[in-house]
Parts: sequence; structure tokens; C-alpha cells
Amino acid sequence: MAQAHGTVKVRLSPAEASGYISFLRRVLVDSYGGRVAYAIEGARGGKACLTAALRFGGSLVELEVVAEEEPGYYIRYDARAVPRSAVTLLEHLIESATYIYAETKGMGVLYYVIVPGLDVAPPRGESLRYRVVTKLLTGNLVFVFAISLLVYCVAWSLFRHYAPLALVATQLAATLLSGRIVAAMGDWEITSEHPTVCLIGVRLPLDAYERALRSVLYPKRREIKARLRDELLTRGYVSPERVAEVLAEYGVVVRPLDVTVSEVDLYRAASDVFSSYRLPVPRVVLSNVALPNAAASGVSPRGAVLLVTSGLLVRLTPEELRAVLAHEASHIRHRDAVTLSALIIAEYVVRVYVLLNYAWLFNIITELLYLYASLTALFFVAKFIEARADVEAAAVLGSPDPLISALRKLGSRRLAREARSSRLLQWLSWNPHPPLSFRIERLEELRGGVRGAWREAVVGCLSDFARSLAAAMSPR
Repeated sequence: MAQAHGTVKVRLSPAEASGYISFLRRVLVDSYGGRVAYAIEGARGGKACLTAALRFGGSLVELEVVAEEEPGYYIRYDARAVPRSAVTLLEHLIESATYIYAETKGMGVLYYVIVPGLDVAPPRGESLRYRVVTKLLTGNLVFVFAISLLVYCVAWSLFRHYAPLALVATQLAATLLSGRIVAAMGDWEITSEHPTVCLIGVRLPLDAYERALRSVLYPKRREIKARLRDELLTRGYVSPERVAEVLAEYGVVVRPLDVTVSEVDLYRAASDVFSSYRLPVPRVVLSNVALPNAAASGVSPRGAVLLVTSGLLVRLTPEELRAVLAHEASHIRHRDAVTLSALIIAEYVVRVYVLLNYAWLFNIITELLYLYASLTALFFVAKFIEARADVEAAAVLGSPDPLISALRKLGSRRLAREARSSRLLQWLSWNPHPPLSFRIERLEELRGGVRGAWREAVVGCLSDFARSLAAAMSPR
């Protein structure tokens, strides 16, 4: 039997151990569903532990997680029947779930985001603008293609045979204005005069959290944030005890122990990272969105805009944040927004040319097959670009570890989805990012050095795709 083991670099107190094991069991069952043969909460050496087994074909993968101060996991499996990639995915899921528990303690968490010196902006959870930002930041360009198809329908109704030219012109205009479009999604502009972001986190038990959110925390959000902002400006800081006192005035009882207050010098982080690339500091905007992500756009480095969400700041350490910003800086350095726009236009022009000149070869079925093949190829090329940005970020920072840690923290939901589907389907999906498990594995291989960002990216993607294809075609 082969073995795999590791520890997760978080700190658990003895009081948190039982809750952590229960949380991890729920994540495992939700992620693997019917593959879970058993999942039992128990104890080992006086420590809370989870003992579980997952079915893979006719074999079992045995798992034990011990809630030590730094949680450890132990996996036993038959290497002849279970692919190593499946075990690696399980490891990543355990690590991501552990990071989430370390942040939330299995409770509901609300963050108040304040930029000292700037106006209070309320959460936009139900606004159209919020939904648009969320769609654009999920990393799935299907949303962009849906917009382009809508534009084409409008263009066809207005211009008929000139519709292809209208669509190309629209794409070019969107590319030229991409920086302004991204900047418009932000709530605050982060500058050298207003460089820091204050994050005030409040944890509540889930039942109390839902009640408080409906009755007080959401309806009074702007008023509460204004009071905390004024406290910050007057005293230069706000303590967890003072946050608890303010909330108590609104009928929300929270322990100071469950309040966190931190500051992030976002402008300094962006300045340091872009200087490492020998690029000018971009325009930095912060969007008050819980989704943890970042995006960079612009046709040139001098006109670039970097968008960061508040959800990203609350999840990452300073080193991990710099790693994510380094990934975005790589996109700016290589003008990837222009490259992707050119690929989209080229795909569209080729599609129109083929359909017009070889119309006799096509019916509705063959047209859809051609569209699927061409768009799948386009998204596959986009995966090269994302993989290159990962590799270059690791090279510029001198280590892949901060980006690996960031991906594990941010990717728990995607890792759970990948656990339910084949790696091959992830490669063929209409998503510009490679499988998250592949990104982490590839970065781990770079600890020995980088031989060339493009080479590492393209060879790595093609090699893993070939292995995934071979695994899917091999008899079980």
C-alpha cells in the first residue's frame, strides 16, 4: 500500500478540535457523495480525529485526519488501482477545508471594509452591478461570450450583413476601454494618499448570524460602518472590544474574541510587486465584493488597472496577496487582454469565413459541433496564458509557495467540484483557468527552479492533458 501524509500550517486550539473534525467530515461527504464508504469522528491519542474511506473503482482510499495543533493527515491507497492525481486532489481538499475552518471556525463571518479617509460604501449584494462584477470575476468567459452573442443579435437586426464588422468593432472598443470598464467596478480607488484598507471581521454562530444579518447587520450596515470609520479616524485604531460595544448597542451580542481587526497596505503591495516586474504602478481599485479575486486589464502597462476584491484581502496573508498580484502583473506585462481579444476576434472571423464559404457542409448539428470545437480550442489556449502567469509569478517572487498557499485557500469549492468530475473534463471546460489541482501540482514542481515561463506552461498543460486523456480512455 502506498502512503501520503502532511500537515496544514494553521493553528488549532484544543477547544476547536472537535468542531474542526465535524466540519471536515461534512466537507468530505458533500464533496465525494456516494464515494464515501464511511466517515467516523473519533479520537486518537487523546486528539479528535476523522477516520474515513473513499471508493475508487474496486479499491478504497483510507484517510485519517488528526486535529493536532497543526492538523495532520494520513492517506493509504493501492497505487495500482488509484491514480496519484486522485490522492493529490484529496490532499488539496483537506488543506483548503482546514484553511476555511481556521478563518471561520465553522461560524458565519461578516466583514466591514473601510478605507480610512474615504466615504463608506455599503455592500452591494443584491445590485445588478454586484452580479456583473461577480460574473466577470468567476474566471469563466462563457459570460463574456453570452454578451458577445447578444451584441451580435442586436448588430444583425440593425446592420444585417455588416454585423460581423460591427461585432469586431465592438470587441476592439471593449479592449481599448477595458481599463476603464474594470475601474468602474471598484468602490474605492487606492492611492498613495489612501493606501490602506481596514478589515473588521465579526464571527457569529450560524443561527444567530442569519438572524442578525436580516434584522440588523444588513439594514444598518452603512450606519455601523460609519461609526467604526469615525472611531478609526479619531483614535487611529479600533479595538475588538470597541467593535463589540458598538454592535451591542444595536442588539447584536458578540465576544471580542470573535472580532478581528486588521489593516492591509494594498497600495504598497501593488507597488512592490509591479516594481519587481519593472512596471509602473497601475491604477488600483477595491471592490467591496465577498468573492475573493483580482483582475488586471488595459492595453498597455501605463494604462493598466488592477481590481482587487475585499474578499481577497480577508482570506490571504501579505505574502499570498503579493503572489496573486504577481500573477495579475504577468498579465499586464504580456498584454494578455490584447492577446485574448485578438484570439476572440480571430476565432470569430474564421468561424464566419468557414460558415460562409463552406455552408454546404453544415447543418445545425455540424454548426454546433464546429462552434464547440473552436471555442474549446480558444479556452485551451487561454489556459496556457493562465499557467504562464502562475509560473512567472513564482519566478519573480523567488518561490512558488505563497501562490500555492493562496490557491489552496481560495480554491476549496473548485477542488470539491474537481473531486466529482474527471480531470479531462476540466481541461475541456469553457474556463480559461487550468484545473486547480494541476496548477498547484505544477507550482510544487517549480521549487527546483524555472526554465522558462512559456515553456513550463505549455509543456505542463499539454503533458497533463495527455495524461488525463490516457487515463480517461484506459479500461477500469
